[in-house]
Amino acid sequence: MLAREDVPGHRRLVAYVVPAGSETLTSEGAREALSRQLPEYMVPSAFVVLKAIPVTDTGKVDRRALPVPAQEVGPLSARFVAPRDGLEREVAAIWEQVLGVTRVGLHDNFFELGGHSLLAIQLLTRIRERLNRSVPLASLFRDASLAHMCQALRQESGEEEGVLVPMRTGGSRPPFFCVHPWEGSVFCYRELVNALGSEVPFYGLQARGVDRAAEPLRRIEDMAALYISALRKVQPVGPYSLGGWSMGGLIAYEMTQQLLRAGEQVELLVLIDAPAPSTEAGDHHEDVAALLESSPSAKSLLQGVEDVERMLHLYRCHLEAMRTYRAGSTRFEGRALYFQSGETQVREVSEWVEHCPQLEVHAVDATHHSIVLETEKARLLAERLGEHLGKAAAR
Repeated sequence: MLAREDVPGHRRLVAYVVPAGSETLTSEGAREALSRQLPEYMVPSAFVVLKAIPVTDTGKVDRRALPVPAQEVGPLSARFVAPRDGLEREVAAIWEQVLGVTRVGLHDNFFELGGHSLLAIQLLTRIRERLNRSVPLASLFRDASLAHMCQALRQESGEEEGVLVPMRTGGSRPPFFCVHPWEGSVFCYRELVNALGSEVPFYGLQARGVDRAAEPLRRIEDMAALYISALRKVQPVGPYSLGGWSMGGLIAYEMTQQLLRAGEQVELLVLIDAPAPSTEAGDHHEDVAALLESSPSAKSLLQGVEDVERMLHLYRCHLEAMRTYRAGSTRFEGRALYFQSGETQVREVSEWVEHCPQLEVHAVDATHHSIVLETEKARLLAERLGEHLGKAAAR
């Protein structure tokens, strides 16, 4: 297997296979077999059948001679079904543009074709802008095939999807609610969801206005109140386990404060490289331009959005929310975890301890963005987080 980036920004895992004897190989069969033995993040998104693996004069694999994966044809694409009507052809064309591929069939899976969290947001945004229809974010987690997406578009009710996004609903443990970062989307948690495994129900809380033209909220207190109302539809009463990455940690902290004032119990608060709350306004990021420069996910998101000004407005509202948020005087005395990247200063963590005296700090060998966006780093985060979610479930 080899990680390739033949199109800039489209990095994927490719498997080069030499069938045994006259055995016929399909990508679906190979993928299914590997899925039983490997975690999802290690299953290749493309398979290339070779008569023999090329080697160098010294007998090592000649990586430069391995061919670029083409659109799967012949036996590897035995299940290929071409789009049948206008809607399917329009959606397939959008997939091809976003993914940089030349052919998409009804049974093709967005993520298996090389899609990832940021491209998924671009995909949903382009569909909304060009077709004036919306696909629920949660539908991509249930089934990421072209056929399922077209079915969802045909069944669209016209109502705006709520802020609660079910990213994994099965599992025997209590649910974990995870709040969006300042970009507003929860697709950034896909690697974390996959790495946590099937035992942890995982619900993302996305920002209002991230997938529709609704007016974004400008206060963290208002976001927290809205998200509490949403999570209660899944879990009416506590104890709750909640958290968030970056700005999401601030919102999760405010949610904890509001839940405690309402007489509820918070079992676990998870802060993923989050900026510390302040008792005075104005000490967070200076402007949207600076945040965009430091945030590859936000910059990538804007590249796929035709209505750029709408997304910039969302970012400005969230920046205003961070600037004006003031933490209350009540401390959270319950269990709190802080996952610290290599870019976060000790001072930031120390300030969190003032608000969460029982804070337990875990250093993760990652940057602020790779801690959730990169598969291997998200796996490290999931290993530690999973242990504590298991303890919370046992209480």
